[in-house]
Amino acid sequence: MCKKATSFTAGKFCTAVFLIFFLSVIVVSGTAGESQEERWENVLFGEYGENVGGYCVEQTSDGGYVVTGYYHKYWEAGGEHHLVEGACLIKTTANGTFEWMKVFNASNDDTGRSVRQTSDGGYIITGTYTGDERDVWLIKTDSVGNMEWNTTFGGEDDDFGSSVEQTTDGGYIVAGSTSSYGYGDNIWLIKTDSKGNKEWDRVFGRGGYQNGRSVQQTIDGGYIIGGDWLVKTDSEGNEEWIKEIEGEDVRQTKDDGYIIAGSGYDIQLIKTDSKGNKEWDRMFGGDGEDRGFSVRQTNDGGYVLTGITYSHGGEDALLIKTDSDGYNNDNKMNFKTLEMSRLMNAASYLLFVIIILILTLLHYFALPLLIILVLLILVYKWRKRKSG
Repeated sequence: MCKKATSFTAGKFCTAVFLIFFLSVIVVSGTAGESQEERWENVLFGEYGENVGGYCVEQTSDGGYVVTGYYHKYWEAGGEHHLVEGACLIKTTANGTFEWMKVFNASNDDTGRSVRQTSDGGYIITGTYTGDERDVWLIKTDSVGNMEWNTTFGGEDDDFGSSVEQTTDGGYIVAGSTSSYGYGDNIWLIKTDSKGNKEWDRVFGRGGYQNGRSVQQTIDGGYIIGGDWLVKTDSEGNEEWIKEIEGEDVRQTKDDGYIIAGSGYDIQLIKTDSKGNKEWDRMFGGDGEDRGFSVRQTNDGGYVLTGITYSHGGEDALLIKTDSDGYNNDNKMNFKTLEMSRLMNAASYLLFVIIILILTLLHYFALPLLIILVLLILVYKWRKRKSG
């Protein structure tokens, strides 16, 4: 009776272990599949005669994306020459499909460098307006890209707008560079009210060329400026500290680390923790030159980048969506990681089968194996005594 109970309990134990393991694998696999983050890459426009560049991307409240940069199209029709060029605003759906575009006509040198969705559902853009000299350009639109107002800031020399954010008081903070104020080219920080009227401005520099490429209001009400230098200010724009750290666009992430978009021959994406230690970096690009100018963390924890690509036969805007580890669909490392994961899963299954087999053999052959082991020990001792 006791033997029957023991046999039943051991068998039931092995079965239970196997079922728990098998079900846990199914649950984990299903969860991983459900939490798969979106990854894709889209080229916007790319038709003959069109030159389009994306300098900044922002995820919108409807889950789509808005891109600002420049647009240039030249064509002939009916014996006449036609030209459309200037700063542009492009809206896409959540999967990067084109919805609409607005071009703010001026000259080929006019560009939008930064765009943010505002609290009223519209958009604020900063960039460069070219007249007798270049000036910082600030444009406010409604929710479908129609211009509501625009204004410029500048002096006698060239000045450039690179980044804009809406501030907690409803106004705007703009970062860029100025040759009109200070010595040489300096970082320029401009604070405006909700209508674009300047409230104050500050100039930062250490000689040579410095450009403020990104600006963000910090939780203490001050501002952090990225570019050729990293500058931290108080709420009135007074310098608190400055460090020699460079990047095209720097954003704080949900885990208090930073995501940095860089440019070279390929697009670079770098992730650090809160102290600036690198966690990973990724490269994107084709056979031509590809440059990344802007990065944002998306609602699903991944990242979206925009830039310019020359790898598709022309000069085109590029929009890349990655997962939280910085991978997109075309990145071969994704497939290597997937194959390694499958290999590890296969090894885990094999190890589990071996363990179950050993437990089964011990259950049914424990007594014979014990007798054989005792006999072997006795034979060994007998031979040792005889030889001694």
